[in-house]
Amino acid sequence: MTKVWKVAGVWLVMAAVVWLFTIWRWQTTDVMVSDRDIVLQLLVLPLLLTGALVGALWGLHHLRASVALESDATSPGAGPSLDSSAASSGADEALRCAQAWLLTSAVALPVGSRTDAAWATLSSQAARPSLDPSLLDHDGLPVFTCRAAWVDEALADADAAAEEHARPERVRRAWLLLQPVLGQLLDALTLLGPDAAGPESHPHPDHVQAPVSMKAHLAGVAMPLSASQQQSREAGRPHLTVRLVLPRDWAEEDRNWFTQAARQASGALLDWAERTGCRALHWQTTPPETPEALWVEIDQMVLRWQRDPTPALTLLLAVDSAVDADEVERRQARGELFTAHHQNGQVPGEAAAGLLLACPHWPRPDDGDAPPALLGRPAHARRGKSADAIGRVGIDALRALLDGVVGHRLAAPVEALTVVSDADHRGSRAAELYESVQESLPGLDPATQVVRVGEACGELGVARAVVPVVLAHAALNLAEDDAAAALAVLMQDGHERVVVPLSRPDRPHDEPAADLPNPAPHTA
Repeated sequence: MTKVWKVAGVWLVMAAVVWLFTIWRWQTTDVMVSDRDIVLQLLVLPLLLTGALVGALWGLHHLRASVALESDATSPGAGPSLDSSAASSGADEALRCAQAWLLTSAVALPVGSRTDAAWATLSSQAARPSLDPSLLDHDGLPVFTCRAAWVDEALADADAAAEEHARPERVRRAWLLLQPVLGQLLDALTLLGPDAAGPESHPHPDHVQAPVSMKAHLAGVAMPLSASQQQSREAGRPHLTVRLVLPRDWAEEDRNWFTQAARQASGALLDWAERTGCRALHWQTTPPETPEALWVEIDQMVLRWQRDPTPALTLLLAVDSAVDADEVERRQARGELFTAHHQNGQVPGEAAAGLLLACPHWPRPDDGDAPPALLGRPAHARRGKSADAIGRVGIDALRALLDGVVGHRLAAPVEALTVVSDADHRGSRAAELYESVQESLPGLDPATQVVRVGEACGELGVARAVVPVVLAHAALNLAEDDAAAALAVLMQDGHERVVVPLSRPDRPHDEPAADLPNPAPHTA
């Protein structure tokens, strides 16, 4: 019946077009119209045009169907279609559950420059923003900030003749914030020995076999490697990428100076690269569009690592500071500053954070003071309605992310799960976070298992992309349950939502310490 109505509609359109054109032609020309012309042009012609169009569409549809059937029948892989689909579904599942090693992490916050101390302060809810008498709003009143006191002391002790003294205050503060983070991560990197990329990267001399023509009396002479051994050794040389994330609104000159200063302070990277035979040391400094976009980039990196067996490391660094008079002025002009008249604004903060990530083919790290962790693929979604819009805030986007991550990528019980978010004092963010947690994790205690970093440290700029992950890693290291896991949730933005899962690897039973990790997590 639907087809009949469609054909009738086509006929009406054809009849209207033909009638308009025919009647217009008759009125503009001196033509004697007969009854035969009326029947043929006003009745028969629309029917013929409609039939021709419907017939052409019907023939085209059946031609496409026949071509599809013939291609399916003649394709060489038509027989084992079930096997190929099963293989593709298995590959898709492996990519969906891809993971990377999180070797170590570091953070510098207003509450402290050591990760464990900062996490202890935040988890106890002992820190809050305070009035800053050195920064005033348009009414001449001090604004709330989250200022790192230890950075103020370092700035006061800094040499006024130093090169960085000519930089804006937020750039100088960011450099002081990054220094302890960079130092901790470089110390951890230097502990990775020259054979960290696997036994194939530096073959033992006893494993090198001499060619058949090698004379036995040439004892003590270096034996050449075969082509396969040279190829295996070259493939085992690691890659190292340093991803430095700086604010997009910095001047190009300031970003270049900061990058150069970070490279000069990272001389240990060159020593490690020379000692391990690192194939490539690459610095990437292009600022992401948003802090959430950084995790889209990390997701692509994890997928690339899953496909490429080459050992690779990534040193991820992010830093930002909004504790600056000019930045406060800009934020108030944009309506983003928390003031007495604008309670939904943001509190300026500052932080630096870093992660040392390794590909899933990297040998399993030793279980020392900081046990290894597995970083799963970050889940990303976008809200349809801004969280800053007037009205009730929906939770569909964040709840769907939590359901997907907990249901498919983590096997931890709810009582062993910790959620670390960048949510701040704003009611829209707190309501969205707690309602989503209650819907997706009904057994989780929000009072003890959910930590809002933004409530204590304010808005951290691009650094907030990494800070929740570092603190989630700290919570995971301090957890007593072997099945513990942690979730880092990014939700400061009005639309973008990101959830990054962290978990502990399965304990090896009778396996050597250098066994490769399983890239796919054990799912429930």
